[in-house]
Amino acid sequence: MPHDVTTPMAQHGGYWPALVAVLPALQTAARIMRRSTSAGLFGRTPEGGCPVPTHVYAAVQDGTDVVERFLKTLHARCWLAGFG
Repeated sequence: MPHDVTTPMAQHGGYWPALVAVLPALQTAARIMRRSTSAGLFGRTPEGGCPVPTHVYAAVQDGTDVVERFLKTLHARCWLAGFG
C-alpha cells in the first residue's frame, strides 16, 4: 500500500480501527477475525510488525441484498476518508 494510505491507517492503530473510524457501527458488530490460511498469505502492520488478521466475517440477518450494499457503502466511505 502507498504511504498516503498506510500512514493514516497507522495513525488510527491499524486496519480495523481505521475501518471503525470510517463506520463506527462496526465497533459493536458481531464478527470473527482471522488470519488467512490461503498459501500462508497474511498482512503486516504498516510498521512491518506482527501479522494482522486479513479476513473479517460479520454476522448479518439477511444477506440477500444487504451485503452488496454494505460493501459498496464501506468502499465509498473508505475512499472518502483517504483509504482508497
